[in-house]
Amino acid sequence: MGTGTGLAVGWMLCVLLKRYKFIELPTDVYYIDTLPVVMEPLVFALVAVCAVALCFLATLYPSWQASRLDPVETLRYE
Repeated sequence: MGTGTGLAVGWMLCVLLKRYKFIELPTDVYYIDTLPVVMEPLVFALVAVCAVALCFLATLYPSWQASRLDPVETLRYE
């Protein structure tokens, strides 16, 4: 849910930024006056896969630690 929501909000922000160009750059520093936006579906898919993979990897160590606990000993002192 979080990855899907983040992708949808990110896509909408990119569409709005591409259409309305509300981020202006100083022309005395840069050659362009607004921030260019290029939306690549492959990049969005890569971000989604990386986000889900990182969330999965973050669950491995705590679940491994929890699997080593004896449930009776843990519940006895709660």
